[in-house]
Amino acid sequence: MDIIIDLKNEKRSKVNVEMSWKISVAERKDNFWDKLPWIRNNQNIERHVYVTIQNISVPKEIVYDKDKLFSIVSKQQEFGMETFPVGIWLTQQDTPFQLFFNQQAISDCNEAQQRIPKKYSISFDVVVLDEDNNKIDSHQESINITFASLDVKPYFAINIEKTTIQYSSQLSEVKIGEIVAWIEEAYKYTPKLNIETKIGIFNGTTDMGDVLFFKNMDGSRTQEWKDLLKPSRKELQRFEMYIDLSRISNPIEETECLTIENHSKFSVEYSPEIIQPLAELTEQLTIKRDGQSAELKVMIGDDVDDTLTFMDDGKNIQISEFSFTPNSKMQRQLTISLANAATDGSVKQAGVIIRNFSISDSVCNDIKVLDANGKTQSMFTTIDGDNWEELNSLGGLFLKNGKDSFTSLDLTFNPSRIAEVVGTDSECTFVVDTVVSFDYYENKKGQPYSDESFKHFTMTLRWNLQLEPYPEWLCVDYGSSAIVCKYDKKIINLKRQKDQVFSNERNGYDKFTEDTFEDGTKFLSSDILFHQLNPNQTETSLCMEQSQTEPYNTLAVCLSPTSSLVVNEVQRQLPCLKILVGNENLPANAFYDQFPYLRIDEGTGKVSHVKLKDAKSANEKNCLANVTNIFEEAYNELFRYFVSPITGDKRKLNKVVLTYPNTYTPTHLGILRDIAYKTFPYLRDGYLKFVSESDAVAAYYLANWSKFNKVGNIKEKETVLVYDMGAGTLDITVLDKCTTKTNTIEVEVRGKIGTGKAGNYLDYTIACILQELGLIPIQLISTDFVANSAIRVDMLNLKNAIKTEIKPHLAPGETISYTVGHKSWSVEADKIINHPKFQRYLHDVTTKIFKQIGMYIGSDFDITTVILSGRSCRLQVLRESIEEAIKSLSNKDIRLVEFDSQKDEEKTLVAEGAIAQVSKFDIPTSKVKIKSRRLYASYGIMFQELGGHLHYVELLNHNDIPYAKTSGIFDGKNINVNGTSSSAYIRLVQTYMSPEETEANYNMGNTEFISDMEEFDMANFNNADKLNVRLRLDRNNNVSLYVNGLKSIASTPKGVDLTSDITKQSIWPVTI
Repeated sequence: MDIIIDLKNEKRSKVNVEMSWKISVAERKDNFWDKLPWIRNNQNIERHVYVTIQNISVPKEIVYDKDKLFSIVSKQQEFGMETFPVGIWLTQQDTPFQLFFNQQAISDCNEAQQRIPKKYSISFDVVVLDEDNNKIDSHQESINITFASLDVKPYFAINIEKTTIQYSSQLSEVKIGEIVAWIEEAYKYTPKLNIETKIGIFNGTTDMGDVLFFKNMDGSRTQEWKDLLKPSRKELQRFEMYIDLSRISNPIEETECLTIENHSKFSVEYSPEIIQPLAELTEQLTIKRDGQSAELKVMIGDDVDDTLTFMDDGKNIQISEFSFTPNSKMQRQLTISLANAATDGSVKQAGVIIRNFSISDSVCNDIKVLDANGKTQSMFTTIDGDNWEELNSLGGLFLKNGKDSFTSLDLTFNPSRIAEVVGTDSECTFVVDTVVSFDYYENKKGQPYSDESFKHFTMTLRWNLQLEPYPEWLCVDYGSSAIVCKYDKKIINLKRQKDQVFSNERNGYDKFTEDTFEDGTKFLSSDILFHQLNPNQTETSLCMEQSQTEPYNTLAVCLSPTSSLVVNEVQRQLPCLKILVGNENLPANAFYDQFPYLRIDEGTGKVSHVKLKDAKSANEKNCLANVTNIFEEAYNELFRYFVSPITGDKRKLNKVVLTYPNTYTPTHLGILRDIAYKTFPYLRDGYLKFVSESDAVAAYYLANWSKFNKVGNIKEKETVLVYDMGAGTLDITVLDKCTTKTNTIEVEVRGKIGTGKAGNYLDYTIACILQELGLIPIQLISTDFVANSAIRVDMLNLKNAIKTEIKPHLAPGETISYTVGHKSWSVEADKIINHPKFQRYLHDVTTKIFKQIGMYIGSDFDITTVILSGRSCRLQVLRESIEEAIKSLSNKDIRLVEFDSQKDEEKTLVAEGAIAQVSKFDIPTSKVKIKSRRLYASYGIMFQELGGHLHYVELLNHNDIPYAKTSGIFDGKNINVNGTSSSAYIRLVQTYMSPEETEANYNMGNTEFISDMEEFDMANFNNADKLNVRLRLDRNNNVSLYVNGLKSIASTPKGVDLTSDITKQSIWPVTI
């Protein structure tokens, strides 16, 4: 049998060996005794025998008491070995008895504990004797012994012999006590322990270094000691501790309390790799001040960190990080205190003399610090104090023995001449060392002294510095009709820069300087067209391929052409960029397809001509049929030709924020990021921000809440509808504002929806009304491709007349005069306003779309505030319709937030709101948090059921899409779709409607808020009747469809459908 013996258990019980023994009477044979189940029969039962234990063999390693190993129990009476043999009277055929092994008899093991416990076998014979002591029978038995592992750990203690020490500069090493270590267990079986102990001494939280130490055998000092610890308190080890008083200063106060810390760890000798730490031990040591001997004390006080640090000669001190803006007037100040620690003034002329005090600065790591004029700076600190002149003199300052004998100096770091740091990291961190030095003499006895008596003191203050970016933010807001740029607090005059670009003879547009677009504003019109190049041009016509600023007329894509240039090249005018984004390519168009331009040929690496259709057929990477390339061209030109030249000193432009519409993906933002860093070389890491247009409007409203709300509290609950109607798109956003338990204002974007029925669409609607009134010919309102240049020019003139002459005067009772080309017309405003087409337009852009977003976000339409944004909202009849529709749907009064048209506030608020977002709200300490999701559309599949009805299954609801702060891949849930075998295809669909509305409207052909993304033939899935499907959003918000384990090529979220009637009417008079 096997027994595990726990030496530490003092109450080890006796163990019944083999549980049950019997002596059986049988016919006489060689063996008449054994254990069960041997059964014998004999009629002569009664007999007297003796049982004993003989031939006991115990391994030599085991320490035991041989007289107490076994005992026998018979007839409920126990007999120890001292009574062996034990007499037993056989009265029946089977007479039982019990044999016990006494664990207490095993007291130790001479062999120490090992990693794998060792077994020790004890053997013995159980013998039956007759009355004459003759052996009748015997049985050999053995017991296997293993010892339970001892959970051993060392014990440490700090013994302090002198808890209080009188300071004296004459003393050096003083023994103050010892660290003792021992093992409680004294068993020989106890394993030895590897121990490591370390000591330290602290003044508050300041580590005093190796002032406290052990001594090695050779007399050298150490703060760590390693040894092998043997079992038992008799093997206790002592490690003497010493303190070096010459390494510490005389306390300023009467006493100074220091803390001794002891950290120890150990491992078992046979498992040195398993190291276990022990609890920290601490003791206090008190140093009493020496009040008689003059002694210099130097201290650095820091009010920012609220610290006071004692300094020794040669010591360095790290000053916590000091961040400041360029040329900042905020300084960082330290206090240098110089004191005489002696308080006993009985010895005349005894004291400390300090002289030749000086400071010097040096910039570390070969970094250059420049001022606003580009001049290198090398001195940043100044010093001052009541006794500064004496300290700086040859005679010096005398601090006599006595109480409060000290002087203080203010050391100031002044960053007002730091404008730029060259050669630093992206965080613009750098280090300046200020070396403070002086001569001093501690005249302890008040005796005459000479120059040779003086010692030199030096300490280094290391300033850890960070030059923050210039505080001014540059914001660029690229709208559907105009581009706004704000730098710091001013709107930059992009229109004036455009005029200079087109009037500069170098740029080659001197014949097309006349421009009515954005006349009287500071904005840049956002029109784009393909520009007919000079046939003699040799350089590439792509801005993204040009290495420098070439003449503007060398570019194939012309951003913000003048009105006269548009008339001249009207055939190649493009829809606004905001509408194009979300589509892969331009639609087929004869003028676009035949457009020739120059680019760097991928195959040859040389500049050559190509027609757009040929580049598209060849799938050229830089093909201008690709909308992303047009996007990149437009933004490159915007930054290079219009923004960069008028933003002043590029060194000061460290922060940029760009706004973006819902159709921009992370891919587009990545392109903008590259352009911004290329244009502004001093743009700081982490200070290029992107803010969605709806978030910017929300931020502007919150930043100016009191301006728009004369009563109330900004922390009150509010549901805000942002109505942003520009020229190209109408975007509706619903925001919930509430105050959280942490007193933070949280704004969550609940939903977004957009349509092309905006300002330009209204222009076309008015043109149609004028045609029905017989005021213009029908060919001017065509949305199909128009090849006739004269008609296209007339269409442009009509568009301009509607925009600048009709809409601004569209009010009940007005008679409006306007000019198209060289012909003048007039029309009564009421005939336009009351026309069914106009009324239907008002209904579609108010009541209809409000109901739509209310149903889409899945909540009651409980709007409290409406913000009107975009210049198209200036139309009074539209504002009245918005207010009336909201009131009828919410059944209560609302706040209608309108902006100042005279200041173009509807156009500038997005830029101003974006700056408010990044400078006020997108910071860790902000009490306002704006939350928006990566996408606001929902996604699903459409397929044909038996009978022809189209059935929609939602795979990803917009409310389940992660917030914009969450990047990376997102997977929707797996969904089983049944009944698909009746359909020839499945379509991936993007929708801004509920599942029920999506299915109903799709079957009716009403797809204003629904877009087909991709179509997949059911043959790909073996025409299965059951599909397991899910959606994935990748890091760029591209959508992939998984069907039965197969994955589709990722699709970009859909933008505006360029082939829809709404789009064609919205981009009129551009025809595609």
